[in-house]
Amino acid sequence: MFSDREKVIVEACVRMVLGQLLDRDSVSISDFKAVLYNLNVGSFGNKSYKFEDTNDWVSCLKDMRSIVEALDPEYRRLCESLGSEYFLLEEEIRKADS
Repeated sequence: MFSDREKVIVEACVRMVLGQLLDRDSVSISDFKAVLYNLNVGSFGNKSYKFEDTNDWVSCLKDMRSIVEALDPEYRRLCESLGSEYFLLEEEIRKADS
């Protein structure tokens, strides 16, 4: 599907956005929500998936982590071997507990 170079570029993009969202960067959050909205309304063509709430950027964090894992499975194995866990926002923890 992607060349090795493209995989690294996609991973860099996902990691950059994920980091900014986890830092609660207000501009990045606004930009991300705007892109989700534009995807939903067809600004970038028809997509096979529509978000129920394009303001719910927190629900996308798990997916972004999964994308990183898919692009770099060795990274997750390394984290597990070191006993490292993902940083989760309070909203993610509350949602998982409910």
